[in-house]
Amino acid sequence: IAIAAAQGVGLSRGVVVIGHPSITMPDGSDEAEATKFLVIGDARRGSFFAVSVKNSVLTDEVRLFDEAGFREHVARYREILSFDKSVPLDLPDVRLCVPSAMKLARHAASLSKDEIARLSSAALEPLYIREAFITHAKRPFAT
Repeated sequence: IAIAAAQGVGLSRGVVVIGHPSITMPDGSDEAEATKFLVIGDARRGSFFAVSVKNSVLTDEVRLFDEAGFREHVARYREILSFDKSVPLDLPDVRLCVPSAMKLARHAASLSKDEIARLSSAALEPLYIREAFITHAKRPFAT
């Protein structure tokens, strides 16, 4: 919905629309925050997600893990953030935060014209953790 709204505003105002994952811009008043961190969360159905961020850019795809794999993966990082209200598996030393719209806007304003041109040529796509989980009715509806 947000992508469609942004595209509509962009078309109606004649402005360029670019996409950038909000999870790369955590809140916090310290501008000297770590530039490399891991974002984690509960992906439900017994799985957890993690994605690495470096210098405000995702360094890889969002990865899904079972509990054992998740704990092993997370142990490799010093700076770990979660946007979940309850940190998955009660991991210690995880900073709870939310994405910062202000940081996202500042980042966008700091982009060069070449970078904006490159980003605006790419299709806007949501960042999905996994494919949709859809079940079918056990018995069809009567017609």
